[in-house]
Amino acid sequence: MPPPPHPPSPPPTPPPLSAHRLPLPLSHPPPASLLLAPPSSPARALALLFPDSSAHLFPSLPSLSPVATSSLAPTTVRSPLAAAACFALLLPSSHLLFLSAHPSPASPAVHLRAYSLASAPAFPRFVPAPLSFKRNASASGLPLQGLPFGLGVRLAAGVNAVALLSLAAGQIWVLAPKLAADGRTVELHKCAVIELEPVRPVYAMEIAMGRLLLGESGGLRVFPLRGLMKGGKEREGKKESAVTAGKKCLSKKNGMVNGLVMPVRRREGDAVSTCKLTTLRVKQSSGSYCSSQNDDYKSQGDMESMKSVKVVSIHPLSKNKFLVLDSSGVLHVFILPVIEMGSGAASKQYSENIHTYRLNHPMKVQLSAVFSSSSIKTQIFWVSDGGHSVHVMSAVEIESPNGDNGDVTRERELATIKLSAIEAIFTSERVQDIVPISKDSILILGQGNMFLYGTS
Repeated sequence: MPPPPHPPSPPPTPPPLSAHRLPLPLSHPPPASLLLAPPSSPARALALLFPDSSAHLFPSLPSLSPVATSSLAPTTVRSPLAAAACFALLLPSSHLLFLSAHPSPASPAVHLRAYSLASAPAFPRFVPAPLSFKRNASASGLPLQGLPFGLGVRLAAGVNAVALLSLAAGQIWVLAPKLAADGRTVELHKCAVIELEPVRPVYAMEIAMGRLLLGESGGLRVFPLRGLMKGGKEREGKKESAVTAGKKCLSKKNGMVNGLVMPVRRREGDAVSTCKLTTLRVKQSSGSYCSSQNDDYKSQGDMESMKSVKVVSIHPLSKNKFLVLDSSGVLHVFILPVIEMGSGAASKQYSENIHTYRLNHPMKVQLSAVFSSSSIKTQIFWVSDGGHSVHVMSAVEIESPNGDNGDVTRERELATIKLSAIEAIFTSERVQDIVPISKDSILILGQGNMFLYGTS
């Protein structure tokens, strides 16, 4: 008689989380939110944002050692009324910038200030960086004429790209930051303008994975970033020979960097051709839109209530997956097709290929965070209800063996997502913000203290 089969082995338990309190300088009022530099940046710089719209910039994460006092000397970004802030990474120089938007003290325009992470090895520090835009330069901040501040401004940035939204202007400016020849001044070039439509208010904006993503009522709108950065039309030069030379350069080497055609020297003259790209102008509706409700959820009824739900937070999970939080506290996963984004158009209409999955969880989520990964099957993310707990969640893609009913059915079944809770963190202070620093560690901002939780 054969021996009985061995019982299935229990699932592996996750390693225990360790907790550390990070030393922060005393401040009143305490910080309200965190902002972390992109994972691809050489330094894990951190910004603490305060309710009075000021900020403290740290060149790296505060040290766990109380003796390391050098990390406790942040650069202060003072008010007035910082409306928005973001980190931008410039490649190939690996230059890290902190940008903040304010109302201009002398005009109704948006006032930008920039801080650059100095490369001194002993004491790295953020220092004010001069800004240049349309032949105007300033060492202390630069008003963007033609873009009024109004009631609401948003900033989002990634690698070599910045998006600035002004509700008063009804526009989003897509800017390309670039270091000038002096290695200090940051030149801003306006590559594209997205004309916003009053019937489509924007509640969230993110630059990630080569896309500009807008959170709207009931769903997500997607613009391929390369099309916005390089999709303008060529402006004709004064002489036909200059235009011809520029066109030859475009056809041969596509000599565009962040939306600009680099100067092309003419053989017959000693000057440089002046051909460059004009600012691309597109409408908000030209971006691909996808509803945040899948087909199963739509069948449950009330379409009007679904339209009233707003996308308020967007986090990249991987190259083509995004975690979206709506205003009702529900999480969704958007799976976008992997496409080659050409430079000839501002966007491509592929909404019919975007799949949406509503994650069923009992918590009304107020805060969500994820560390983007190249993993295809499993993704770890963190959620909180804004109270005294943070939950570690796992989203796993389940393959179904019944995928023989056509390519569409097979694609949808392969993307079935199973959600499970891994661990819970209970805090003594109400959670203000959460920011992951790796796939298994996270910063939690309480009411005056910051804590690091991780498996190491």
